[in-house]
Amino acid sequence: MRFRIWPTAIILILLVLAFGGSLVRLYIDWLWFGELGYQVVFWKELKSKLELGLAAGILFFLIVYSNLWLARRLSPPATPRYDRGDIRIRISNVARKGIGYLIFISVIAVSILVAWEASSHWMGYQKFLHPTSFGDTDPIFGKDIGFYIFQFDFLKYIYGWLMFTFIVAAIATTILHYVDRAIEIFAGKPTFAPHVKAHLSILLAAVLFVRAWGYWLDRYDLLYSAAGVVYGAGYTDVHARLAALSALSVAAVIAGVLALVNIYRRGIILPTAAIAALIA
Repeated sequence: MRFRIWPTAIILILLVLAFGGSLVRLYIDWLWFGELGYQVVFWKELKSKLELGLAAGILFFLIVYSNLWLARRLSPPATPRYDRGDIRIRISNVARKGIGYLIFISVIAVSILVAWEASSHWMGYQKFLHPTSFGDTDPIFGKDIGFYIFQFDFLKYIYGWLMFTFIVAAIATTILHYVDRAIEIFAGKPTFAPHVKAHLSILLAAVLFVRAWGYWLDRYDLLYSAAGVVYGAGYTDVHARLAALSALSVAAVIAGVLALVNIYRRGIILPTAAIAALIA
């Protein structure tokens, strides 16, 4: 019985150390808002943080863990070979027995951090949900000024969250495929187990499509440019950078489409060339 109590006690102590300060601050805020008669504001803020944090954390977990789970399902079964002593064989054997739990716990831990960080954007979340029209538009894009005041910042946060999520999923999935010998390097060229290249190509395409949206959003950031003599979009921003960002957005979409087309072709020439062209 004692051996069961100690792990529980240690977990409780760690939880208190991690979240005790936040709970104290939360209680103090509740008292303060209550004294002012604005507890409705307190509950609105708390509800917004919970909604945004849970949505970001759960979606992050579903996207990353589902790809890692699929990677393990697509990996070929480990078979004895003449290179039995190869460290990758041993890693693969260990992975198939117990690493699934480690993957699950790790993704849960990162998802909690993602949810915690997302909750700090609750004000932008509320502004995004309740925009107000200013009745006036900017001279470059013709968008209502309210878009930049209430929605633009939160759209940039969503873009950053999507990029982070899909990059983590792509990198973690690639590493897991390699450890499970679903990706091999022969004569300097990668070879893939069945359906593995399709899996990675879809993840790469998702990253490129999200990046294309990021380039499109960067166009609106030109209105906040400080590169010229005055604050705001200058001549170079309007006549050069705007066109460049639009072209990059289209190029990223084309690169994403080529990554999907590459599913039906041998090798990785198409996505490699597309990414190289995008970087250039």
